[in-house]
Amino acid sequence: MEFPRDWRGFIFGCAYLSYYPYSIYFHWKYGATIGKMITKIRVVDCHTEREISLKKSVLRDIIPFAIIFGYIGTESSVSSVDNVLLFWFLLEVGTMLLNEKRRALHDFIAGTVVVRSDLNDIERENKPEEDPPSDQS
Repeated sequence: MEFPRDWRGFIFGCAYLSYYPYSIYFHWKYGATIGKMITKIRVVDCHTEREISLKKSVLRDIIPFAIIFGYIGTESSVSSVDNVLLFWFLLEVGTMLLNEKRRALHDFIAGTVVVRSDLNDIERENKPEEDPPSDQS
């Protein structure tokens, strides 16, 4: 099925934009997307190494989201959006290669860092603390 040219950008934008709510929610609630969980890494606050806030989760994805959102409804072609996103990606990779903790540009913007983890750590942090068992002897 061939879409009219003016609909291609809209469909492309919607497909890209559907990723961001998923990414923001999972980083905020679980510290990791499904892919990060599988590879046993997660995102934490770079100062406290604890779970990140919703604000930090949004800040991690704000630049590519704004790029794509800004192009929706314009006369720009999909390839021009791809070029801008490719430039952003290269900045991200360059930043990761130039610092000890391998933090990407979005990590610096949000104040986060990706660390190795265990799924059990993620589950433990998201459970409410239990009272220690009482000694009823």
